Amino acid sequence: MVGIVRRNDVIRAYEIGTVRRRPGKLMAAIDPKPDAELVVVLVDDDSPAAGQQLARLGLPRDCVVVSIERAGEVQLPHGDTRLLGHDRVTLLVKGSDPASVSRFFDSPVLET
Repeated sequence: MVGIVRRNDVIRAYEIGTVRRRPGKLMAAIDPKPDAELVVVLVDDDSPAAGQQLARLGLPRDCVVVSIERAGEVQLPHGDTRLLGHDRVTLLVKGSDPASVSRFFDSPVLET
């Protein structure tokens, strides 16, 4: 298990993530709560996360993978989803430094 959040939190984070990717759209009410942020990380081919199942990454409990963009398609992740090189991973991070999740991917944070 990657983390525990309410279904509404995941749906809201997904909606925010898709709005962010639409050029020309107004990004309003990005943070439903001030202590949570969306973070986007690109998985490199040589990342320790490449080829790993999400459940085995050891992400903190206050971090949930919201979506994975792979080859232009958005995938809804599950614990058994394997990350691949060039995956663009959107995470909802609550209560900790959003940049701290980058160490699990050995990649810098692209967006917060």
